[in-house]
Amino acid sequence: MEETTQMPRRRPVWWNRTVIGFSLGSLFSDMGHEWVTSLTPGFLALLGAPPIALGLIEGVSGAGLSFASLWGGRRADKTSNRFPYVAVGYAATVLKALYGFVGFWPWLILIRTVGWLGRGMRGPMRDTLIADTVPAAAYGRALGVRESMDTLGAVIGPLLGAFFLARVGYRHLFFWSAIPAILSFLAILVFIRDHRRKGALREKPSLASAGQFAYPARFWRLLLADGIFSMGNVAPSFFILAAVSGLHAAHGSLGASVIAIVLYAWYNVVYSVFALIAGGATDKSGPRSVLVVGYAACFVCLLGFAVLPPSVAVDAVLFTIAGIAAGAQDSAQKTYVRLVLPSEHRGRGMGLHASVMGWGTLASGILVGGLWTIGQLSWGFGAAAVAVLASLLLMLFAVPTARAEL
Repeated sequence: MEETTQMPRRRPVWWNRTVIGFSLGSLFSDMGHEWVTSLTPGFLALLGAPPIALGLIEGVSGAGLSFASLWGGRRADKTSNRFPYVAVGYAATVLKALYGFVGFWPWLILIRTVGWLGRGMRGPMRDTLIADTVPAAAYGRALGVRESMDTLGAVIGPLLGAFFLARVGYRHLFFWSAIPAILSFLAILVFIRDHRRKGALREKPSLASAGQFAYPARFWRLLLADGIFSMGNVAPSFFILAAVSGLHAAHGSLGASVIAIVLYAWYNVVYSVFALIAGGATDKSGPRSVLVVGYAACFVCLLGFAVLPPSVAVDAVLFTIAGIAAGAQDSAQKTYVRLVLPSEHRGRGMGLHASVMGWGTLASGILVGGLWTIGQLSWGFGAAAVAVLASLLLMLFAVPTARAEL
């Protein structure tokens, strides 16, 4: 009898066109987004807006993102083609160019929120597409690369903003932010495909369709810890505003704005590098240990902004710590959700997680911005530090580990 030899099945690779497409899309999308974000605090000061204005812009748009993320997560599990939702979500990035027309700051809330609806909708769709094409043992690395490309764009955008600010002013720079937004949309059109067939969704009635699926306890514990963390996870635009306010007396309005934007670009450099490191560490050690490091760094950063006197050197150290904290968070959080939920429930699980984080962003913006407006900067950052400390303790003592099965 003649022996037949079978060629070993090739192991799926994580560096595929889906990861490449979303990495490029994130690079250009965040270039435009952070371009605008880095300019917003100084633009608000130019318009005479109080600190609570920044809190409302970040918070209300974060709440809109939470609604869209929850809907997008559920839709990601049901639809046979997630590509149109992803494409529309990336196309919405161009809306921030409308900031150039604004003369009354509340309009920024509307523009940012509409754009964030698209961002929230696309997030779970993007994450489930990546999860479907990447082996579990390499998911942290795939997310780490996408996050690092995302943050590389966040480095280039602010640096361009700082370079051109004194030359063309805020409004022209807002208009120019449409260019990277269009490039991100084109990257999605070229690279991203969704090959999932309708029959592959649910050939049989599932527990989820019957409303009987119960999320595991460790998912709810992560959700609680991350939800409390998000209430203290201050948007980086507050760090920019703190630097502008603290350095104004010594460097003038324009000088303080440029320094703050450059520091923000450095923050994103650290974020980008540490996202890669954290992605590999997540695959080796599990997401929980990486989250502990990230939350501890966030607590130190917030405490520093609350109690240390402002200077370029102090702010540089604090922006560095903030970058380490941010680089450890996002991919590790998503990896944890991916590991503890079955594939048919990941979309809504990721959407639910993003929704909780969005509501936490609303609370954080109002808390920090409100306390800063009625009191002083240290009040807002101090309250945020307390929330992050509480989440760190929960992560240490209540959230169990989660590892990929190799």
